[in-house]
Order: sequence, then structure tokens, then C-alpha cells
Amino acid sequence: MSVHVYTRDHQPATRFLIVIDESKPTLRFWKRNPPHRTVPTSCCRKQRWAKNCTVQVYYDMVPFWCKPGKGCKP
Repeated sequence: MSVHVYTRDHQPATRFLIVIDESKPTLRFWKRNPPHRTVPTSCCRKQRWAKNCTVQVYYDMVPFWCKPGKGCKP
């Protein structure tokens, strides 16, 4: 079981911000993925194109999620 105490809002999987320490601007990193790079999703456990996914940055992991209408079926 994992407990996540820090999270940011969902961000596009093609360009997202990882903040290690809010008080230090040098510890902020932009991560970029090409739109057609496949990424593993946490919701359906399938490989999806980055342009069809979002990420949610936790302090210990960066899970990818399908965008609404672009992968998982409700």
C-alpha cells in the first residue's frame, strides 16, 4: 500500500513540471515526451501515446493516466 501526501494537478504527458523543492527554483524540472512516445498507464495498464495521456506528479512517482475519451472506457 502506498500513501501519497503531495500531488499536483493533472498535466499533459507531453510536457509537465516536476518540482522537488518549492523554495528552490533550481529544483524545478520540465519533462518532455514526444507526442507519439508510448507510456505505461496506471489506469488500464496499457501502453498509450503520450499525447493521449496526462500525468500527476507525486513526491515518489509520476503515474500516467488516459485522457477522457482517449483510452479507458468507463
